[in-house]
Amino acid sequence: MLVSPCDQLRTRLPLVSSVLDTISGLEGIPVIVGGAVRDWIMGVPYDDVDVEIFNIDSVEHLQFLLKPLGRLELVGRVFGVCRYKSPDGTVDFTMPRREHKIREGHAGFDVDLDPTLSFREAAIRRDFTMNAIGLDWLKNEVLDPYNGVADIRAKRIRHVGPQFAEDPLRVLRVVQFSARLDFAVHSDTVALCRTISLDALSSARILEEFTKLFTKAKTPSIGLALLEPLGVLAQWPELRHYHSSSELWAQGCAAVDQMARRLKPGRSIGLMVAAWLYHSQFVASGAPVAITFLNRIMESKRQKKGVLNLITATKGLMSEGKKMPDDSQLREASTVTQLRHVVGLLSALYPNNPQIVRYVHARSMELGILDRPPEPLVSGRDLMGQGIPEGAHLGEMLADFYSAQLAGKITSKTTALRIAHDLWFGDQDEE
Repeated sequence: MLVSPCDQLRTRLPLVSSVLDTISGLEGIPVIVGGAVRDWIMGVPYDDVDVEIFNIDSVEHLQFLLKPLGRLELVGRVFGVCRYKSPDGTVDFTMPRREHKIREGHAGFDVDLDPTLSFREAAIRRDFTMNAIGLDWLKNEVLDPYNGVADIRAKRIRHVGPQFAEDPLRVLRVVQFSARLDFAVHSDTVALCRTISLDALSSARILEEFTKLFTKAKTPSIGLALLEPLGVLAQWPELRHYHSSSELWAQGCAAVDQMARRLKPGRSIGLMVAAWLYHSQFVASGAPVAITFLNRIMESKRQKKGVLNLITATKGLMSEGKKMPDDSQLREASTVTQLRHVVGLLSALYPNNPQIVRYVHARSMELGILDRPPEPLVSGRDLMGQGIPEGAHLGEMLADFYSAQLAGKITSKTTALRIAHDLWFGDQDEE
């Protein structure tokens, strides 16, 4: 059985434990909150710990009380968050606060630190009942004003209160937590989520939640299945169209689950998204499904291009109607994406065809292109060494030679240089 977060702190971080005891002696009330308490109750290993300090009148006073810990990082003055880091763990110290919605968007809140709040009053701002449980430091006693423990036992996600609707990101938190924990969603929470607009969410925040879904859940499709009942698909037409083709949607969900089983923890978000969107059809009824969705969740052009190139290259290798791609196809694909990633994607897309996965991996290794494209056989310096002068024609010749190399038409530097010499000086003779 896992030790409680209180006992873990006393064992692993005795200096933090000593400071919390001192704060308790000065009538401060430390309460361990957040994911560590939830995971402990679930019997799941936890790492970092959050401690909310009640009955302390200011951030400055909190910093003074935490001074024995040495250097602290003030990660959110407006939220009253002080972070302590050590090789044995990280602890965030916060003060109780009220949050008032003042404008649209995930960050559109006015924050008031209020040390006089009770734990019940402070916990009303939290999203789910399972995340609104505290552990009294002095008494090592569970504080559960919203019946979060019962919801955990019932494997149920339920929102704490009506303030849940003020933060649209929480709809996507329902999605990723349901998949990560394999919890059902309370009908009241489903109904509330359907009333929440996602328009104000930035791509960075959306990607953050999808990253947790795709990289932490054992079965990401559990979360994907909630996008329709929670009202997300009604707001994201590109996915609604993908979902309307139930066969493609089912194939995408199966691929992402297969990928999740095959990849190690900390799996690549790019690979996971590629697996999910592979079957989505780049253009369906005039809507570029994959491209539109990537624009919704990713700001980085490089990241989006990486996913699209991976999908395109993999489709290209499988679209010729051949049992196995030939060497020229593999070389060509290696110029736009890593074939190691293609192998990973193929393993998720075609679990019943391990031959193609083994072949692409083995042949890419033999060709030396598993992680990078072939090195060009000739360089500009080589061509100039043949007496060919500098100029725009040099780049054109290099591009032509590299294309011929990828196609397997030129296999040695000697052959390439002979052809270059004959082409250039033959042209000169004709002039």
